[in-house]
Amino acid sequence: MKRLILILIVLLSASGVHADDYYWVGGAGSWSDLSHWASSSGGPGNKSIVPGLNDDVYFDGNSGLLNNTIVTMPTTGHAYVRNISWAGVTTNAIFRNIAVTYQLNVYGNMELSGAMRYDIRNILFAGTGNATLKMNGAGKYVVANAVNAVNVNKPGGSLTLLDGAPEALNVNIVLTTGHVNLSGNTHALNLFNGSSSTSTRSADISNATLIIGNSRDYRGANGTLNATGSSIKAAVFQSDRYTFPKVEITGTSDLMIITTSTFGELTFSNPATPTGSVRIGGGNTVDRLEFMGGGRIATGGSVINQLILAPGKGYIFHGTNTINTRMQLNTPDCEGLGQLTGADANAKLAFATGAVVDLRNVYVKTLTATGAVTPITVVGADGGSNVGWNFLPRPSGTTLYWVGGAGDWNDKSHWSSASGGTGGACVPLPGMMWCSTPTVDLPQAITRYR
Repeated sequence: MKRLILILIVLLSASGVHADDYYWVGGAGSWSDLSHWASSSGGPGNKSIVPGLNDDVYFDGNSGLLNNTIVTMPTTGHAYVRNISWAGVTTNAIFRNIAVTYQLNVYGNMELSGAMRYDIRNILFAGTGNATLKMNGAGKYVVANAVNAVNVNKPGGSLTLLDGAPEALNVNIVLTTGHVNLSGNTHALNLFNGSSSTSTRSADISNATLIIGNSRDYRGANGTLNATGSSIKAAVFQSDRYTFPKVEITGTSDLMIITTSTFGELTFSNPATPTGSVRIGGGNTVDRLEFMGGGRIATGGSVINQLILAPGKGYIFHGTNTINTRMQLNTPDCEGLGQLTGADANAKLAFATGAVVDLRNVYVKTLTATGAVTPITVVGADGGSNVGWNFLPRPSGTTLYWVGGAGDWNDKSHWSSASGGTGGACVPLPGMMWCSTPTVDLPQAITRYR
């Protein structure tokens, strides 16, 4: 009798972890409709329960999915699978999650079809094992502002992307616990986030190219990152450590946190960023830092080999930052002056011996330069409270007229050498004369630019 009971317990335990194969049949329908689940490809719907976390799910050529037919996720709870594959579907059928508060929980591997379109919204890779995701160039079912979120919560386990995430799928990757491997491929993501927890987590983006339309944020305790050979392009970039070979930031946000990190190349590539907006924080080491618009070097303590600044743009400096080999802000003659401004009296640029400083047509205010290369010759204007600079005036004495109505003082299309003439002359500097062409019957006012 005892032996029989033991056998029954073993059988019951085994049945609890038994993996069944589930094949979708019957075309469009709901995940919760049992008539769509068969034990074999193209077979009759014969399942008594929906798939569970130990089951393997297949959508294939016998699923009856025609172009534009829709399979919907459960609307009253989560869905669970071990492995799931759409690889056999060759039509542009649609897989949707209408109730976005519920998610598809995947405990094994997942493969998408390049023909189908997805609006899953919320996928969680769970469990402690290692898993893979293959996207096969899948596309997104168009819903305004919707993304396909891939969440990774695998303590002691990992998720490896076997191919690149396509731009059309609009993917968010969020790492909470475990390891995610994006190495060796090009991924066009909406977001990459590893800062939502302080659990043990790691990411491998070695030799990968990440093109991120929104934010890349990987900070916080208990995280590690391998970025060897990688290239990142993101609208918003956040980092509190780690080493990156090449990063390009395309956005204009003034809320980015970049501290105690190391970069080969760091480029803020948006020419529309205003003075003091995009920035690096303190304690960074950068081989080549370039701003193509305005910006800020905040906090201090950064060491920069080459600092390349955009002609005619403005920059704000905090604390003491070191320039080792080159600093360049060279604005063409007749353009509006570039601007270097210290945030307060503590703002300093410490230049290493032999550093080359190329500053032309620049306005400097409240900024100290130190090092063997000082005093540094600047063609431009002294705004006051400066130390370590030698200012030389730009050639002046030209009479200029404002034309073209409202506009930006530094836009030379509004400056003409004749009243009512064609724009395109120099932007006024101290020593030049400027005249405004009146829009009413008043004498022209002539004054000296201050």
